[in-house]
Amino acid sequence: MWLPDVFGYSAALPQIMKKAGIDYFMTTKISWNEFNKVPYDTFMWKGIDGTEILSHFSPSTDCFDEGDCWQTTYNAYLNPEHILGGWHRYSQKDLNKEYLCTFGHGDGGGGPTRDMLEMGHRMTKGIPGCPKVKQEFAIDFYHDLEKEVKGSRRLPKWAGELYLEFHRGTLTSQGRNKRYNRKSELLYHDMETICAIADSNGIASYPRQFINDGWKIIPQPVPRYNPRLFDKRGLRGFQGAVRQAHLRGQS
Repeated sequence: MWLPDVFGYSAALPQIMKKAGIDYFMTTKISWNEFNKVPYDTFMWKGIDGTEILSHFSPSTDCFDEGDCWQTTYNAYLNPEHILGGWHRYSQKDLNKEYLCTFGHGDGGGGPTRDMLEMGHRMTKGIPGCPKVKQEFAIDFYHDLEKEVKGSRRLPKWAGELYLEFHRGTLTSQGRNKRYNRKSELLYHDMETICAIADSNGIASYPRQFINDGWKIIPQPVPRYNPRLFDKRGLRGFQGAVRQAHLRGQS
């Protein structure tokens, strides 16, 4: 299961994953703990019912002093600094000699750059003082990892919830606003697509300002601050955004 950026993981997940045919778990987010560093990067995660899942936390970082920081990233820049930093940070060097590095610009979907790919190609040949890299599918890494650590007495185990000491209180009971948020996003995506096609075919000019103004109307779901107030204001914002998009479509 590939969940690099989720704010904590229930102890029920290992059982759910196993019953769904998922044998491996990956994240980096738990390294964002505010006070306590999770002691393992490769381990067996034991759920409530005793189900165990092989787990690996990508340790990529450009920080070499764990006294100042122990956070890792799934947006590593593929260069010697992040590769060497990840190896320095990796907690199970006595267990295996490889770790998973996820690189590129995430969140926004930008992916890797040409510079990263060129640097990665150079590092496959080896750079003095830096681990070699190779590019492969994550599932191949996990298959190799499983073979390497199977039966090892050095393979640690973590039982129970993987709690994140960060981003607390981010859940919401305002399901209606989340529904409106997604419907608004889909609506404006479709409107942008149709307007771009119309503009490229000379049917109508692209309404850049109108669409930008519409996106600004859509409120961000931050109910942890004041759920009741956000529910009222957010609903009005969503309704205004949808109404504006429909009026534009009719015109």
